[in-house]
Formats: sequence, C-alpha cells, structure tokens
Amino acid sequence: MQAGADVGPLYACLIGKQFNALKYGDRFFYENTGPSGFTAAQLSEIKRMSLSGVLCDAFDDALTLQPQALRLNNANGNAAVSCDQIPRMDLSVW
Repeated sequence: MQAGADVGPLYACLIGKQFNALKYGDRFFYENTGPSGFTAAQLSEIKRMSLSGVLCDAFDDALTLQPQALRLNNANGNAAVSCDQIPRMDLSVW
C-alpha cells in the first residue's frame, strides 16, 4: 500500500478498471466519439458551460450571481456579477 492511499494496489486497480468500463462502455457518455457523440467544437462548448451560465439562461439575464454558483459570494473574488459577464454556450456549433 502506498503512503497516503486509502486502498491497496489490487483494489485500486479494480476500481480503475470499473470506472474505465463505466465510462467507455456507455455509448451515450457525452465524451465518447462515434455516431452518437459530439464533435470537438461541441464538446468544447459543453465543457465551457457552468451552472451560473445555465441559471442565467433559465432566468433571462435578470440575475446577478457569482461566477461559481455553488461557492460563497465573497470567497476568493467570487463576487456577484451581472449575467452578461458570465460565459454562455455558443449554440452555433450545433
């Protein structure tokens, strides 16, 4: 067992194999390529989106909220801003 590890090497290997099978065995997992997958540009837009962006889209820019929606308003420069300052998804890549 490595220092600081919570599980031994065998169990760590089994956990890794299971997560790999879950991710790459699911043809609908959003990062998988293929006929039902997203293009590179679409994946880039999905990964760029945040919960704050989703909330701003849902409420028609009427909000002021922090860029990291689940963090405290005053934590490390996470002060509330207008929705027009929060990045949104570019749907033109679809």
